Amino acid sequence: MKTFKEFLNENDELIKSKNFVLPQRAQSLKIVHVNTEPFDKGFKKDVGFYIGKNGTENSIGNRYNGFKEFLAHPDNKDIEVSEVAVHKDGRVSFGNGRHRYAVMRDMGQKTIPVAMDKESLMHAKTHGYV
Repeated sequence: MKTFKEFLNENDELIKSKNFVLPQRAQSLKIVHVNTEPFDKGFKKDVGFYIGKNGTENSIGNRYNGFKEFLAHPDNKDIEVSEVAVHKDGRVSFGNGRHRYAVMRDMGQKTIPVAMDKESLMHAKTHGYV
């Protein structure tokens, strides 16, 4: 099995090998691909919850590194998308999955699939996140 560092060099292939799914509890949400750079600026506005590069700030326990290990394992095909809300002012809040998002962001993914409701999607479009 390849190490996560080896996978970083092949991140497009790694992400393409995964199946992004809605969590069972979030079936009313829609999966959209957010543009990481502007979306991350909105996430930074959620002070106290923003996860810095490499999980350096506001990370909970081993969740950041745990997801890296999960992602690198070839048998793990399904990944639940992160659940987000985009507010009128552009602030992004995660209901679930901020560590998953941060790992893929730090891998250099230009777009990342997330789940949001219709109102959040409207705000995301306004702020150039999708």
